[in-house]
Amino acid sequence: MVNTQSIAPQVNTPIIVEQLSSGVTREWLHDRQIVVYTVKDVRRETIDTWTEAFKSDIGNWPADRLFRVIQDLRLAGGTTPYGRARGQEMFRTRPEVRVWTALVLPDTFVNTLIRLFVRAQATRNGTRIREFFTTREEALTWLLR
Repeated sequence: MVNTQSIAPQVNTPIIVEQLSSGVTREWLHDRQIVVYTVKDVRRETIDTWTEAFKSDIGNWPADRLFRVIQDLRLAGGTTPYGRARGQEMFRTRPEVRVWTALVLPDTFVNTLIRLFVRAQATRNGTRIREFFTTREEALTWLLR
């Protein structure tokens, strides 16, 4: 059975920001129950670092626990075919683990098209739920529900 219980509000827990590369940071929130990846550009080395960090983190995650993640892409400035391909690779990693992903993107026309495309794909996989937000605060609120 998958644990989907609500997470208690974070109180006096230090947040550690790991600089994985010049373009990627990782933060663990709420006693390592939520991971936040902030992607600052779309260079291949940035996308590779982000993808490998995600795959490592979910690879070590217990199969019976919900994996909650914020993918903050506001600073990346868009996407590339390479980034989309690596994103699909992340989506296919450990399909037995339930994942709630909050994607944080700037509110632009192109990102609206991306949201529509990704939502159409999401209906094909019942273990992965993705929602889109324009702020980290909205994303975190959704993950804490």
